Amino acid sequence: MSSGPRTRNKILRIEPSSEAQAALALEGIMRFNAKALRDKDFLTRLDFHVPVEGHVAAAVNARLIAGAFTFVEILWVDDAHRGKGLGSALLTHVEEETKRRGGTLIYLDTYSFQAPKFYEKLGYRVFGTLDEIVPGHAKYFLSKTL
Repeated sequence: MSSGPRTRNKILRIEPSSEAQAALALEGIMRFNAKALRDKDFLTRLDFHVPVEGHVAAAVNARLIAGAFTFVEILWVDDAHRGKGLGSALLTHVEEETKRRGGTLIYLDTYSFQAPKFYEKLGYRVFGTLDEIVPGHAKYFLSKTL
């Protein structure tokens, strides 16, 4: 007999999701949240990049949620373009888009080996920490009121 997670005495088969299958979860939670908040635009993508000579030199993926606040999922700058202000420019652009659309707060997370000081220089404040979440490193949660 195979073992696995059970629900009401039934063994479930759990499989890895494809991108399309994973997107169903996002669509489902968006529909659910939109009904609860009476907001058809519960989740607005704010994804931008900086092209340099035909390549993506930096990018940000963020989500404006319920028109109120933005969560920055990813801010990335290619090693060859670090220190040139691209990350700051992208984050500032997301902040401006958030404000333009009525949002008043932006938040993100970063590891101690990534860029906590970078965000603090831009006015973000730590509101939570998970120490040693990755051996030898903390995870910081930061926010900024716009």
